[in-house]
Amino acid sequence: MEAYPALEAVERHARPRQAQARDRIAQVLAMSNRLPDEVERLKERLRLQGAVALHFHPDRPDPQGQTVIAGMAQRGCYLSQFDTGLSNGHLSPEPGGPRDNWENALFGHHCREGGERPKYGALDLVRGADGPSPRFGSCYFRLKPAVLARCSFSYRDSYRSPLERGTLNLVDDVLAAMLEESFESDSALGWPARPPRLLDHLTMALSQPLKWQLEQPAVRSLDHYIEAQVHGEVRLDRDVQALVADDSYLGTETGARMQRLATECGFSLAWRAGPRLMASELADDFRGPLLPEFGRLVAVDGLLNASTLGQAACRLHHDPQLWRDLGDESLVRQGLKWLWHALVRYGHYQGMVSPRQSR
Repeated sequence: MEAYPALEAVERHARPRQAQARDRIAQVLAMSNRLPDEVERLKERLRLQGAVALHFHPDRPDPQGQTVIAGMAQRGCYLSQFDTGLSNGHLSPEPGGPRDNWENALFGHHCREGGERPKYGALDLVRGADGPSPRFGSCYFRLKPAVLARCSFSYRDSYRSPLERGTLNLVDDVLAAMLEESFESDSALGWPARPPRLLDHLTMALSQPLKWQLEQPAVRSLDHYIEAQVHGEVRLDRDVQALVADDSYLGTETGARMQRLATECGFSLAWRAGPRLMASELADDFRGPLLPEFGRLVAVDGLLNASTLGQAACRLHHDPQLWRDLGDESLVRQGLKWLWHALVRYGHYQGMVSPRQSR
């Protein structure tokens, strides 16, 4: 396999932590009345059938006005924010910026020294229909298991500089953090479960086909995931197994572009039920008091979904003055992110009652 200096830097951090991580795992398993070999079975299933998901919004315009999906079709690969100038998380694609600093702290300065920037996704373990980190996009590429060999992982987002980091061969520290959170909080990866049920579900879910995953409920996890950093080029014709797309794009030009891209690159396109929410349902205690006003301006016939947010992003790019009453362009872009977070957390999926309504 090609050498990746950034990956080697993560392994140098993880290797001396392995023994302690295994002790932490053993302690959780003992208190949960489970056998030590259950985690080894999970790790083996992960090596054979694991997948990383790369979430994205296909219709967001880049600084030149080209949509994400059009740019992917043109280049044939998935790029980092340092190349696109776009991010659904923290945008700072400049040398010496926050992302540049934490990447170089995590990966031993190999990124700053001319190495290829990692592409950020999440390890898809729970296998909810909305993917492992839906806050970063309505659609996601499911990568082939072979890509795992050039991934590093961290428990939670890397901007937090978590100590629990590893690779496919040195993943115990990450799994220890996951099991401890499950034991202490009765939940992990956004999924309510203590360690016995969590291990049973993850081991089973990893063996299921994509069709099974699309029939599962949305997990709605905004902040709880195992981040994956993919090192090296992500080529769509080589590395992608499937594209899972929000069904609000059915019948749209964006949906047609995704279908053409799947056909040209040889991966499957699967549609999932996406979240929908009426603007009138937005509350002012989630992402701030401006959220309902953002929603009223963005909604089409009062309805919010992934596609209506994309349409608003394009309008903002072409005529930012339309939004001047809400603040500057950067604030409005942040408002669109917040609206997507609200859809993930509270949106309706095929007639489901949103969590806020069920209180």
